[in-house]
Amino acid sequence: MKLTPIPKSTRFCMSMDPFMKRCVHSLEENPTWEHAWLYAGKRINDAWAIVPAAKRFNNDATGRVKSWSRLVSLFRADLDDILKKYPRRDWVQEGEKLKSMFPDWHGKIIRIGLSHFIHTIHHWACDDDIEKISAIVQKNFPNQEAND
Repeated sequence: MKLTPIPKSTRFCMSMDPFMKRCVHSLEENPTWEHAWLYAGKRINDAWAIVPAAKRFNNDATGRVKSWSRLVSLFRADLDDILKKYPRRDWVQEGEKLKSMFPDWHGKIIRIGLSHFIHTIHHWACDDDIEKISAIVQKNFPNQEAND
């Protein structure tokens, strides 16, 4: 695996993103940044493929921690963009496989505060999933629109 540094422009954008301030596994503050995906033997350095993870979670390369990081990263991705940029992987199948590993993913997505990008979930979720997530958002954040 080739370890290429995250481009400065990407690092800057990520440092300004409120999502990157808390671990996606524990909600701890001041997480490190975990590369969720490899492609052609290299880490994907796009912002969507990097998730905030507390140091204690950052070294789990194959387990449920990595799988959850990957699922969260896919919700942040633009499906059309990654299909063009990384065509040799079946991203839809990857997303479906990861969702099946976490039957309660709807509530977990909300728990880690991802309601601000629910609109991107349309790429990965069916209408029933969107309705479940919207209901959770409305219950837990009554003054917030699901598409904010």
